[in-house]
Amino acid sequence: MPTTDYYIAFDLETTGLSAEIDRVIEIGAVLFDAQGREVDRFEELINPARPVSPGARAINGILDADLARAPYATEVLPRFLSFLESAPAVPLIAHNAGFDAKFLGREFGRAGLPMPPPLVHDTLALARRRLPTLRSHRLASLVEHFRLGTGVSHRALGDALVVKDLWLQIGRAHVNSSHTVISYAVFCLKKK
Repeated sequence: MPTTDYYIAFDLETTGLSAEIDRVIEIGAVLFDAQGREVDRFEELINPARPVSPGARAINGILDADLARAPYATEVLPRFLSFLESAPAVPLIAHNAGFDAKFLGREFGRAGLPMPPPLVHDTLALARRRLPTLRSHRLASLVEHFRLGTGVSHRALGDALVVKDLWLQIGRAHVNSSHTVISYAVFCLKKK
C-alpha cells in the first residue's frame, strides 16, 4: 500500500491521567486515505488489571465490569502493532498526541514489544497554531467550530473517527511542514 496519502487516526481511553501509574483500557484507530475514505479500523478493550478511576469512568463511561472479560494488553498490543504494520510508515494522528504517545509507549514497554516507528502528529497543537483566536481547542470545541457532524464520544474509536475528520479539515496540507505540525515519538518512559 502506498503510504503518502494514508493516515491512521487513533485514540486511547485510560484508567487515569498518569502514564507512570495508569493503564490503557481501550484503543481505537482508523486507517484512511487523503479523501477521508476509511480503509480499515481497529477497536479493542483492554483489561488493565486494576480499577478505572472515578474521574476516567465519568468521562468515558467504561466500567470495571466492562473490562473484566477483556484481553490483557499483552494480547491486544501485538494485534494493534500488526494493524499499524499493515500500513508501514503511515503517519499516526491523535488529539493531544503527547498524552497518547506517552501511554502507548509505556504500554509497549511493559509488554516488551517494539515501539511503533511513526511519529504521532498532534491535531491539538495544529489547531492552536492555525486557530489562535478560538476560545477552546478541545476536540468537542473543534467539532463544533468545523461543524463536523460527529460528536465526541469519549470512546476510543468514536474519537479516532472525529480526529480523522479534524485532520482532513486542518492537518493534511501541513504534514510536510515542520513549522505547523507538532509530532511526538512513541517511547517507553523510564521509571525514576
